[in-house]
Amino acid sequence: MVIQPIVKFSLLSFVLAATLVTTLRAQPEPAVAPEPLVGGVPLREVAQSKIETPAETHWVGELFPLTHRVTIARRAYGSVTTDFDWAPDDLIFEEWSAPARSQSGDSEVLTQTTRAYTKTAGAIRLPNTTQKISLVTLVAGDRTAITDNYTITTVAPLLRVRDLPTPAPSAFTGAVGDFTLESRVTSTDVSVGDSVTWTLELRGTGNWPEITRLPARVVAKDFQDVAPVLKREFKPGALFDGALTEDVLLVPTKTGSYQLGPVRFVFFDPKEGKYQLFTTETFTLNVSERPGGAKAAAEHQGSNPASKDGRTSVPTAPPLLPLDPLPASWLGARPLSPSVLENSLLFALGAIVVCWLRLARQRSQLTDPLHARRQARAELVTTLQALANATLAPEETRRLVFAWQKNTAALAGITSAMPTAVKIARALEGENYRAADSAWVVLWREANRALYGEFPVLPADWVRRANGALATIHVARVPIHALFLRHNLLPRATLFALALLPLALRASPLEDYQKGEFAAAEKGWRQIVAASPLDAHLRYNLALAAAQQNHWSESLAHSLAAFCLAPRDPSIRWQFALSLERSGIESPAFSGFVNGGVKYKIARSFSPVEWSLIGSSSALATALAASVLLVGFYHRRSRAYRWIAGAIAVAAAVATISAVVSLRCYGPLAERSTAIVSRNVLLCSVPTEIDTTQKTVPLPAGSLARIDRTFLGWSRLVFANGQTGWVRTDWVTAIYD
Repeated sequence: MVIQPIVKFSLLSFVLAATLVTTLRAQPEPAVAPEPLVGGVPLREVAQSKIETPAETHWVGELFPLTHRVTIARRAYGSVTTDFDWAPDDLIFEEWSAPARSQSGDSEVLTQTTRAYTKTAGAIRLPNTTQKISLVTLVAGDRTAITDNYTITTVAPLLRVRDLPTPAPSAFTGAVGDFTLESRVTSTDVSVGDSVTWTLELRGTGNWPEITRLPARVVAKDFQDVAPVLKREFKPGALFDGALTEDVLLVPTKTGSYQLGPVRFVFFDPKEGKYQLFTTETFTLNVSERPGGAKAAAEHQGSNPASKDGRTSVPTAPPLLPLDPLPASWLGARPLSPSVLENSLLFALGAIVVCWLRLARQRSQLTDPLHARRQARAELVTTLQALANATLAPEETRRLVFAWQKNTAALAGITSAMPTAVKIARALEGENYRAADSAWVVLWREANRALYGEFPVLPADWVRRANGALATIHVARVPIHALFLRHNLLPRATLFALALLPLALRASPLEDYQKGEFAAAEKGWRQIVAASPLDAHLRYNLALAAAQQNHWSESLAHSLAAFCLAPRDPSIRWQFALSLERSGIESPAFSGFVNGGVKYKIARSFSPVEWSLIGSSSALATALAASVLLVGFYHRRSRAYRWIAGAIAVAAAVATISAVVSLRCYGPLAERSTAIVSRNVLLCSVPTEIDTTQKTVPLPAGSLARIDRTFLGWSRLVFANGQTGWVRTDWVTAIYD
């Protein structure tokens, strides 16, 4: 009895399954679009497009060629769109070459090539794309070809990318290709205080976008070095053939024989399939003493020689050391009345609320997801206004075009180092992108020709078209409600307290100095000096912090500024003399204030601004006293009257002459825009480190010049002989600003 229901259930299930299969088979299959015919022949037999690589397997970072080949039967050949729209994200590659047309049997072949590499290992299926072509379908009676447009699929290959062998050498930094490293010096025999340039040059073919620096070099502590200048040089239109050059300016401070190098560079050779070690030549630098230099006198002062009879000569005082810091200047005042205090508190409370909301508004703009695009668009407007100037120099044109490309990529939200024109246009135009008539593609490629071509020339209407394309891109404003979001209104629990009590929640620079944290003290004092550049005590304290870190040339710069502000202060004069001695700098512009004659001793009695006031007032007093004296002679005044007037006139004249002589002693230090170079640097002819063709000369620490203008972190110096040049703003110290 139990078996019977089971049999019935099985039969019913079988009938239902059979009915379902029959129904599915009866449904019609989806229709497949028929393949286009060209003259009765399927399109795939008339035209083919594919991307080829000579090998299927490559190493990570290895350069390999890519060939785009379009093959069309000669009888049907019409034209091929040259704008090849293919930009895979997995590859870093150069721009495609111009199409080259050739014949192969009964076919016309168009070929484009490029080089690429990938940074990821594994099997990478390159995406297929499409290619627009025009084919001849019929020939009219007058032998006129009748054409039609078609779109064919470009088939891309499968890449297999292998990881580099492990373990990699510790000195390997990711360079893959074929490279050579050259080391050279300008001289191997120099004197103390002279400069020598040590150059490293890396040249070759490989994955240059991954190479950002050269191997580190070890230099003895007996050298003062200038911040290295890194220069890149690439062939026009090439991304993977170039050179990287780094110059380091060395100034020896002691005699002896020093070894420069060797420098080792490790790269992976994909042809050999192994890591290669390149070792540069080792140079021996012989440093001799400069006769009569300041260094010899300093060493003699710090020495403690024994006399001929074996007794030790005890000096009257030990060698110089930095003194204690001075407190910052401050002013007192009478207490306020209660009503004034209450009103001040109410005003302060309202100001705090306004300041809080303003800070929140500023932060809402910074944290908005569109902030980078909004800022990039604003900078694009400024750049295009500058490019509209028809009298720009070639170097300035290249700089502005490079800035335009950088901000355009930021506006598009692309972070890759070398984006293609197609990728830029797709990101900016979105659904409106059309490869055939994209304004951004044309603008980007014309900008590339101006950057990497032989002449940095843009088409005459380029700025107008760029402004028109930019006008179509709109970035939404920050919504007002974003101001009250938690991360904008209160980004951190302590933000409000920090805005009110900045000095109570952090250690002061003086406390850092007393704890021996000299770098932190220097950073703190630099921030305060930037707000109060005329505070002599702060300048002096900054010189102390630099001296404690053996940055004597920087200590000299700050102590000189403090001396020009308060030359009568004994602590400031002490530090100025100490920094001048330890830095080994000899300058006729200010060395006389330490070891000069009587006129320098008189000059350092007052600061340049005080001498200017003394000279002006004493000149007026001289004129007035002389006039009174003349009145006494003309009107026969008493002898006492004339003696008093004459004495006043003589005293005022002496004061005037003293002021004039003292200001001449100060010389350029009495000018408002004077600055001192605080370290050994290179003086550049243009404000950039990218241009490899510009002329540069060494500029020693202690040089004085006027700063007449600044530009993007650079300052232009004007010297007494009319020479001008650019240095980094961080490398010069303004005396009064």
